[in-house]
Amino acid sequence: CDQRCKIQKKSRNKCQHCRFQKCLGVGMSHEAIRFGRMPQAEKKRLIAEVCGGSLRPDLTAGSATKTTAVASVSVCGGCQDGSSLAGEGMGMAVSDLRSLARLVQEAYLRIFPLSKAKAQAILAGKVQNNAVVIHDHESLAQAEDTILQKSGYGTIHNHGSIGVNIASVGGGCGGACGGTICDGRGGPCDSTTRGRVLGTDCVFITANSVTDTELAADAEGNRSGDQEVTPPRGAAEIRIFNRCHYRLVEAVREVTEFAKSIPGFMILDLNDQVTLLKYGVYEVIFAMLAAQINKDGLLIAYGSAFITREFLRSLRSPFCHIMEPKFEFSIRFNALSLDDTDLALYMAAIILCGDRPGLINVNPVERIQDRILQALDLQLRKTHPESPFLFPKLLQKLSDLRQLVTEHAQMVHNIRKTEADTALPPLLQEIFKDMY
Repeated sequence: CDQRCKIQKKSRNKCQHCRFQKCLGVGMSHEAIRFGRMPQAEKKRLIAEVCGGSLRPDLTAGSATKTTAVASVSVCGGCQDGSSLAGEGMGMAVSDLRSLARLVQEAYLRIFPLSKAKAQAILAGKVQNNAVVIHDHESLAQAEDTILQKSGYGTIHNHGSIGVNIASVGGGCGGACGGTICDGRGGPCDSTTRGRVLGTDCVFITANSVTDTELAADAEGNRSGDQEVTPPRGAAEIRIFNRCHYRLVEAVREVTEFAKSIPGFMILDLNDQVTLLKYGVYEVIFAMLAAQINKDGLLIAYGSAFITREFLRSLRSPFCHIMEPKFEFSIRFNALSLDDTDLALYMAAIILCGDRPGLINVNPVERIQDRILQALDLQLRKTHPESPFLFPKLLQKLSDLRQLVTEHAQMVHNIRKTEADTALPPLLQEIFKDMY
């Protein structure tokens, strides 16, 4: 090394010495640079010291937060090109942070039908609820036709895949769908058909081998009542697997709508929007799922049914292993006692992670995430004054979520290879493609 290596996003891992020197040159501290590349015990100790010291000043009206280390602790990991730690998002006024938190919370409550508060009230028996309890195969058979079939997986189309762009609000697809959905002249797509799978405006869905007759019949079906594609009936394990994944398509749509409501998200590069959703959507879903879980089971079908943990464990292998890691994570995550506003900001921070593979413009993503993290830090100190280390604990959970999604993707991949009757909607196939 001649100590003159060019450090950019694509080449930063080639020479760690020059990368280190550049980070120092732009003003990063040794401690900030080391975050993410140290033993877990030391990392926890440093995070505790940082959050208990100079980076957690008392926030009063008009004061600002200093989040240089917070940015480097986040899952954006590493110094990138150094410039991401300067500029916008550093030191927002408290009033601005509270306004940001309010906007994110309002979007969360508007878009997701079952908030954490509602789910916890149902689980605790604090509200009158006629949730069907599924504890064996007989109760499953009784419940699925009346509850799961109506609200378990929504309107799904059995062809098409996620495209490479998310249309901006009200802008249609600009013809990028090749006329498959819209007229190809840049007009708004028909959001009552495939566009509704991932967003009300349009995430381009391209039908690779669908005839015009099939498309016409499909459109007619939507006009006459939104035809559903029902997973094939068969063994209980297969039915549960298929119905859960059809429900996940609706969850992806909800997360997409939530992302579009995060201030700043829609001004990002369109390809970066898709990349952030592709890699973050399952992490967000599993973070939300924790609110619907207790040690005995989980709510499904928007709280209309409760399926017991023991019944899920009783399913034949490998299906009995799918949910157990989610229960274990959820019990630990629920111990943090987040409320809906905390959770909404945390979900927004998950989506706006600047280290996702394939991002074109990292800096704008990191700046938005930095503002979200500042708002989350302020919110946690307001709602959990007795837990000064809650913020670093939540940052630690980000890696747990990634591991959970990786294991889930591998499990689904193995099941699809060995279980011929399992079905995975094309949208989810595309999300998992080249992901892990």
